[in-house]
Amino acid sequence: MLERMVARPNRWTALAAACVAMGLAPRGLVGAAHSAEARITVKERTVDLGRLKEGNKGTAKFLLENHGDAVLHIERVFATCGCTVPKKLSPEDARVQPGESLEIEAVFDTKGRRGRQRKTVTVLSNDPAEPELKLFLTAEVVALFEVLVKDRPSLRMAFGKHKPGDAVEEVIDLLPTEPGSTLSLVSLDIRHAALTYETEATTRDDREGVRVKLAIDPDASVGPVSTSLLISAKVGDERADSSLALSGEVVGVLAFSPATIKRLQPALPGTSLPPVSVSSDLDHPFDVLLVDGGPNIEATAERQSPYSYRIKLRIAESASPGPFGQFLDIRTSVVEQPLVRIPVYAAVRPRVQVEPPFVVLQSGLGKHTSRLVKIASSSNDAMELGTIVTESPYITVEPAESPGRKSKTFKHLRISAGGDAPVGIHQAVVRVTTGLTGQREVLIPVTLLVR
Repeated sequence: MLERMVARPNRWTALAAACVAMGLAPRGLVGAAHSAEARITVKERTVDLGRLKEGNKGTAKFLLENHGDAVLHIERVFATCGCTVPKKLSPEDARVQPGESLEIEAVFDTKGRRGRQRKTVTVLSNDPAEPELKLFLTAEVVALFEVLVKDRPSLRMAFGKHKPGDAVEEVIDLLPTEPGSTLSLVSLDIRHAALTYETEATTRDDREGVRVKLAIDPDASVGPVSTSLLISAKVGDERADSSLALSGEVVGVLAFSPATIKRLQPALPGTSLPPVSVSSDLDHPFDVLLVDGGPNIEATAERQSPYSYRIKLRIAESASPGPFGQFLDIRTSVVEQPLVRIPVYAAVRPRVQVEPPFVVLQSGLGKHTSRLVKIASSSNDAMELGTIVTESPYITVEPAESPGRKSKTFKHLRISAGGDAPVGIHQAVVRVTTGLTGQREVLIPVTLLVR
């Protein structure tokens, strides 16, 4: 027994030696051969760049060390955000010997960034334990100056409804971000004729800046306003640009509602649209002289009082099928506001619907030689098909039994390829009379392919 116990380690030792000689390491074998590996370590995985002014750049430096016993190969260093650019490594720098270190730099561009930022830099290497190393840089990006509306930083300002010549109550303050600083304007620009502005100095929290007051031009046209205030300013020797979106409406003596008429679902001719109300204050009685709805809208103006009108609208009986967009023009006796113009968007539903709206047939292939077409009344009126005419001797049309349930509001036709049509493409139109008011004839385009 003692000899057997002593001999056993010798057999394991022999097996280990054989495995090492063949480049193998048996699982669980004490004293097995160790393959050399690279080991990447980082002292600081997150670098905080602190406060950066918007438009400036900051550089984060990460120190990588190889604590393994094989050469560390840096295969790639990249960032997912275009604002962060790692410094490119040379082939020599990308090979880190055991015990040596490498410094990786990443430049963060703050242009267009605001507030707390966190960016990721990825390092791909041959370290089997961490082949994708994630590094992070953080920063607080502050603007050179702030645009304040209602005492709070803002990117947009809604100034509400005002008449021509009115002053806008809300003001815009332009102040440097850092206390103890002074802002000076380089330029201001509002690209809309309805708005004017004036400036004055303002001070707050040990910051000196500029206050902007808006007003409506006395000659401004009535209607919505959407534009931007473009700002260029300097704080010390640094210069920066910013913008503030402006939106509101210039109103006249007359108020009207709705400002836009939309009907999303297609409607038949004769369908009513939302009515329009037009009114003034008690100091301005007025008359509606004319309402022009164009070819698609029928309008009727009803006086409610010397100071208000209600205008009823409906889709004209002569309106063509399909979507349309136009203006409803209301002409008034008010000198300051002779025209009220309201956009109208709607779609006209055809009185007769054809499914499919056009037919493609094939001849000579033994299939697709005929097609069943459904003709239905959109208004649920009873429909009878009258004359059926085709322009081509190679196409035949005949009434067909309707599959499924029977109804007086729709009929079916079978359109087929017929005759000895020559090889080629033949175009034709099938004309069908329906007897329905407003659309007595239906046209069905047909294409015949002969091979």
